[in-house]
Amino acid sequence: MNNLGGKLAVRDKLLEIVQKDENHLNIFDVMSLDDLSNDYVTWDDNLGFLEIGKIEHSMEGCACPMGALSRDFLNHLTINENEWILVDTEAGIEHFGRGVLEGADFIIAIVDPSEDAILLANKAYKLSFENNKNFGVILNKIDDNLEEILKSKLDSNIAILGIINYSSDIAMLNLQGNSVESVSIGVLDDIITCIN
Repeated sequence: MNNLGGKLAVRDKLLEIVQKDENHLNIFDVMSLDDLSNDYVTWDDNLGFLEIGKIEHSMEGCACPMGALSRDFLNHLTINENEWILVDTEAGIEHFGRGVLEGADFIIAIVDPSEDAILLANKAYKLSFENNKNFGVILNKIDDNLEEILKSKLDSNIAILGIINYSSDIAMLNLQGNSVESVSIGVLDDIITCIN
């Protein structure tokens, strides 16, 4: 967003399309991953990281310009075989309302052991179904007792793509502000298999 003039510039573009009774930003041309400048993407070997924008200060206003920009970006991005784009959105279902997932092929929700997470996953499944999007969940912070409870509360049509067991080591790393250096390859393989 900063490289496109910041939140105000994107907001002004949004106002312009609303006044013209249009519904897409169309800031971007069709592009591939190779077209993305290093000004926008930080690369580490074959992994790239791009941030659309985020709320930095109080009273900054809504995140709608960021949602619109994300939607436009994803709708103009083409990927080649064996390329993946993982979009990490905020928890909740606001991105459905903003159309951010319009360009997505598959939607994955991370479900922690809480009633709120189960309700959100069930709602996200319904919204995905309404939009003809594939949907699945990864159960997170799970022990033997919790797995069956979550499965019984989730809509029976929801695909469970993987399970990440509770780890006191990971909880401690998070509490200390340290990152986890490796992810369970088994869970990633399960996810990729389900999506394919």
